Amino acid sequence: MQRSEWKISRIKPLDVNLINILLGTKIDNRLRMNGFPSPDFTRFDFCTKTAPAMSEEEFREAIIEQAKKDAAKGICGGESAGYRNLMKSYISVVSPDRKGIIAKASQSFAGKGRISFVEFKDAGNNVIAHYSQNNGWTMVMTKAEMARTSEFSAIYVEAWREAYYGKGNTIDGAAISSGSTFSVPV
Repeated sequence: MQRSEWKISRIKPLDVNLINILLGTKIDNRLRMNGFPSPDFTRFDFCTKTAPAMSEEEFREAIIEQAKKDAAKGICGGESAGYRNLMKSYISVVSPDRKGIIAKASQSFAGKGRISFVEFKDAGNNVIAHYSQNNGWTMVMTKAEMARTSEFSAIYVEAWREAYYGKGNTIDGAAISSGSTFSVPV
């Protein structure tokens, strides 16, 4: 066996996942979409259009129940997986189809190499997401999503305060009673 043959035979084959990462076709176990990784729509803050999981009244009741559960556990808002999942479901009803928009736009990048920055816009020319090589994915909320987030938060906070402080909890020795609500015009 010649020396060059000996070196090649001693090299162990690389794991396919490692090869994909080195070639830039996979990152964080997600396939890359033509020069950049696909967004992780399982994340709490990455909403895309979904059909309503329940009626508006059922959503309201579910938000109030989640607030009561969280108050009983002494946690509030984002600390609760139930809160995050319910909020995402509530907001996604008015979300643009980010998944579809990004997938369709990504087809135009085929064979263009690595992408350092790209913005994605909806039919109304509103930026709904962007990707940069340095910072990764950022979802940009629409006005409708912001309004729905405010609605969710108002319902949740009111119910949470009522449940938490209604059972005798206090801040600095004083019980807090809210009774306030707010509205955000769209």
